[in-house]
Amino acid sequence: MAARIHSTSSITNNSNPTKIHLFTSKISPLIFCKSPTISRDSFRSQWIEISDKNEQKQMFKTPQGKTNENMKEIFEQNSFVFVANRIIPNKGVSMYFVTELNSTTILLELSIANLGKCRIIVRSKHNWLSDIVCHAGKSLILDEVNK
Repeated sequence: MAARIHSTSSITNNSNPTKIHLFTSKISPLIFCKSPTISRDSFRSQWIEISDKNEQKQMFKTPQGKTNENMKEIFEQNSFVFVANRIIPNKGVSMYFVTELNSTTILLELSIANLGKCRIIVRSKHNWLSDIVCHAGKSLILDEVNK
């Protein structure tokens, strides 16, 4: 969600000009997320159960100076619950998180490759919510770097 202030004048029926003010503000949809409790086995079964059609992906360059622990903290500070960690020898690490948005469980995988690439994969039963959280997750990491 984004916002901006815009002013314009409008003249209707030879009357005085009317000023119209519009504004917008960048608000993360993650403020509406809740931190659910979930076991690793439950996470895994839900991940498998949700179709690839309800999956959203974002790839981007790993921000310089960010460690795996930094990125984990960023998600945990924004209503994501850390579920599991998977180290892939000579390739990188995948971290798994869960949150809840609009009473829907949202599952997120953050993969950080040794070669400097990040990938966020989000699955939920609602494709639209997956898309929102995927973009918000990417913004969390990149915006944190730009502070």
